[in-house]
Amino acid sequence: MSSLLKNTVLLLAKPVFTLLFLCVTLIVFLFHTRNYNFIVDDYYLLAITLKRSFTESMQYLYMQVNGRWFSNALAAAVFGNLGCRPYLYWYVQLTQFFLFLLSVSFFFRSVFKITTRQSLHTGAFFTCLFYWFCFDARVEVWYWEASCLVHLVCLVCIFFLYGIILREQMAGTLKIPAVIIFSLFIGGLSETFALACILISLYQVVRNRKEKNDFLLLHVLVVVFISISLAVDYFCPGTDIRIHNQPIAEIGPGLKNTIYSFYLQLTKFKYLPFKAVALFLLWPLALLIRKQAGINGFSGFGITKIDFLLIVVLILQNTFIPAHLTSFETADRIFVFNWILILLLLLNYLLKRSNNIISS
Repeated sequence: MSSLLKNTVLLLAKPVFTLLFLCVTLIVFLFHTRNYNFIVDDYYLLAITLKRSFTESMQYLYMQVNGRWFSNALAAAVFGNLGCRPYLYWYVQLTQFFLFLLSVSFFFRSVFKITTRQSLHTGAFFTCLFYWFCFDARVEVWYWEASCLVHLVCLVCIFFLYGIILREQMAGTLKIPAVIIFSLFIGGLSETFALACILISLYQVVRNRKEKNDFLLLHVLVVVFISISLAVDYFCPGTDIRIHNQPIAEIGPGLKNTIYSFYLQLTKFKYLPFKAVALFLLWPLALLIRKQAGINGFSGFGITKIDFLLIVVLILQNTFIPAHLTSFETADRIFVFNWILILLLLLNYLLKRSNNIISS
């Protein structure tokens, strides 16, 4: 590696760059959110919630729209209280942004065993990096409130859930109820994200089946309570109506739309510079984490070849199921889960390669 590139990476790993990166990202984020306008489903949720109470809105959404009970509760609260005043929604969207940042920070603290201050540093860096990496999908991911209350909130819950499971300093009496609550929330949000969590925890149960400890128990709880919550979601009149309104699902078109979904993600040439810069910034992020966590005995996320295959399966199922059931390509708001997995996978690789930069 040239000395110029090495010095650039070292410079970008400094706290002053993260602060500048966060300030720039927040300015752009606030500009977009202060100019927020309702989109498609937002109007639909407004029509449902404006003249109904919170419980009436939840009941109508659950019985007539879909079974995502936790998302329905959030929609009833947000749209029911803020109403047709788009200039107020930036408070909610900014809160969601910081909740995502906090959830990532909590997850990193649990995985890398770093301090709260250090985890906030790396969490802010990753959140800003992720914002610019998905800049082409920023409306669907961060500003389309009807979508945010499903997919973005689900990502927040997932990071908190697995951060709790991996947190060694947290007492078991607190871990168990927290894991149950977040598992129920995930099952009441995005079905494909919930299924991915079930697969992850099932894999951990099988992998650690000979170890009778809290780690195994917590993953069993994840599988059980996400499944219960998903059952509440699936076996309801709203889901039945939703499925009835979809075209008949066929394997052929589903596979075609899955391939087309990946193709669309690779052909957004206008936004390739954003993705390229974000991918480059994974390098200083890896260096930053490596310095915080310590060099000796550090192995990143510890991803094995079987773990890699699981990630591939998760990406394929998260892309195929929506493409199969809706007969359309997988939307950016759903594909964002794939990008999270890919970015964490690349970060793991760079964490292992960053030692030569620190020691040089």
